[in-house]
Amino acid sequence: MSNSNEMLKSKTQFLLVLMMFGFFFGKTALAQEAPLNSKFEFDHIVIFSQNTTIEDSLQKSILTKGDKLTTTHKTQGTLGNYYIFYNTFIEFLYLNDTLAALKNERLFKSDYTSRWENDDPICPFGFGLRLSPFDTSQTSFPLTAYHSLDSPKDEYYLMSKFNVDNEQPLIYISSPQRGYISIDSLSEVDQIFDPHVSNDFKEYLTHPSEIKNLTKVVVTVPEDVSKENLELLSTLRDFEIREGKGYELFLIFDNAIQGKELFLKEPFELTIRY
Repeated sequence: MSNSNEMLKSKTQFLLVLMMFGFFFGKTALAQEAPLNSKFEFDHIVIFSQNTTIEDSLQKSILTKGDKLTTTHKTQGTLGNYYIFYNTFIEFLYLNDTLAALKNERLFKSDYTSRWENDDPICPFGFGLRLSPFDTSQTSFPLTAYHSLDSPKDEYYLMSKFNVDNEQPLIYISSPQRGYISIDSLSEVDQIFDPHVSNDFKEYLTHPSEIKNLTKVVVTVPEDVSKENLELLSTLRDFEIREGKGYELFLIFDNAIQGKELFLKEPFELTIRY
């Protein structure tokens, strides 16, 4: 491949990641409003993946992978693959450098490497939220700052202090400016980027299933799991928390207008209805 093509690919990936992680101001995503002084909003879903079983099933049937969005988080020891939609994204997060991850746990304020272990019960998913204003003094929910070693000095996340309990879904929070940008139509992508970048982004937003927006999230956890993080999630619009025998994610897209459903049983129960 020529140097010019390599530069174009790098530029495309860079701009796509910028848009994906909200370096451009965007609209409100799926959910909003918690009964606290600050406003919590849903941003995206993270699935801690030991292998590509779920991804392989989704790509074969209903989703388009954002190939150029794949990102290695060197100081966190992880790699993320992304599937983007009009109002959110799903990150499949893999542990690819255990030593780096273990070293980073002190900053992360929890032993997140255990999320990839086979021990039961360990919650295999987490949620990215947004907080406005991005100020811990404005909320009664206990949060702690996490600053990655490879991030600029003024860029950081807020982590739920209850993430130390790996039986609960992990929760981390970004400022509104760094949240996912939401769109109403593909034409909006053309208004933001040059054709090379917008074409990639439109490809990733166009799924074989034709799904566009995540409209409801149902989280099921074992009955005896502590509920602090779950109580916060339950305040989000279009979120429902249930108790059951194990961990389950039930994702509804476009209000299930097509009347179709994909059910995966391993490594945990995941249902996508659209």
